[in-house]
Amino acid sequence: MKLIIQGNRVFIKEEYPKKIVQEATSYMVQGAQFSPSYKRKLWDGRKHFFDKRTESFPAGLLESVTDALKENGFTYEVIDLRKFPEPEGNSFKLNGVSFEGKRDYQQFACEAAVKQKSGILHLATNAGKTEIAAALIQYYRLPTLFIV
Repeated sequence: MKLIIQGNRVFIKEEYPKKIVQEATSYMVQGAQFSPSYKRKLWDGRKHFFDKRTESFPAGLLESVTDALKENGFTYEVIDLRKFPEPEGNSFKLNGVSFEGKRDYQQFACEAAVKQKSGILHLATNAGKTEIAAALIQYYRLPTLFIV
């Protein structure tokens, strides 16, 4: 089976294990057991992110799906059709401020985000997440809306 990444969605081509993919792209809603729909077995109590019409799911769930496929012995091919701009330069600097020194982890976070082509900046309070994001935005030179 082929998992094709286009934009922020992953489309599945060819035959695939529907139940495994649907479970990997959903989660149990807290308190679902109290819902009349759940009690009457009209709803499974899960929030589903898999779109059956387009046979696709959000790209952020790709790792969950590939882990579930591997765990169940399925083979797949990931084809990434996204276009990423070529960055200017090869260092992460924010208006001439370097990450070298006491905040080396910021440089590592920038490098990891570029390597993975996406990510979540999960760092402690006052660790410099905004500076890391600003450095990545400056690195790629793309129009960006950054919401905090």
